[in-house]
Amino acid sequence: MTRGVPRAGLLLALALLTGCASSGYLVLQPAEQGPDGSLTLETASGPYVLQTPGQALALSASRPWVFQPGGGQLERDFTAARAALPPPVERYQLYLDESGSHLSERSLANLDYLLRRIQRRAPVAVSVIGHTDRLGPAEVNARMGLLRAQRVADLLRARGVERLGILELQVRSHGERDLLVTTPDATAEPRNRRVEVLLR
Repeated sequence: MTRGVPRAGLLLALALLTGCASSGYLVLQPAEQGPDGSLTLETASGPYVLQTPGQALALSASRPWVFQPGGGQLERDFTAARAALPPPVERYQLYLDESGSHLSERSLANLDYLLRRIQRRAPVAVSVIGHTDRLGPAEVNARMGLLRAQRVADLLRARGVERLGILELQVRSHGERDLLVTTPDATAEPRNRRVEVLLR
């Protein structure tokens, strides 16, 4: 069993292992490091520690070993695996004006940029998620978050988003459940009143 394995490394290892039961390797990426800069991988033959980014664990039917790939090996081995990965999710935060009911002027101005990103990524799935702060009951905030998300989805539709090659347009609410800024209950926080748009 492996823990914290980089996706590209896991894909390469699986591809090689299906062809031959004795090779493949996993590589430590900077984002996968633990608090002390290392990563421990648990295998059937025991734990192995990768200390620095770029260090690798060779998988073997008999016994894995740690090594440092060199001479352009990582580039040769991982180019195809990286290309096969989907692009990362893009997240955009749209904020409300002082009324809390409409997008701010700045966020309205950013809609055109968002539409260009949707067109560039097409085919793309778009999620529009409404958020609130913790002022008011949770049930009311859930409805308010959905109303905000629906308004943004309507703005996107009015600007032709459905002609840009989207796979789906999801509209939902997180209400007060996913705060950007943690606050006590019954607290007003404008940064939590927002609509998040995800491109996948």
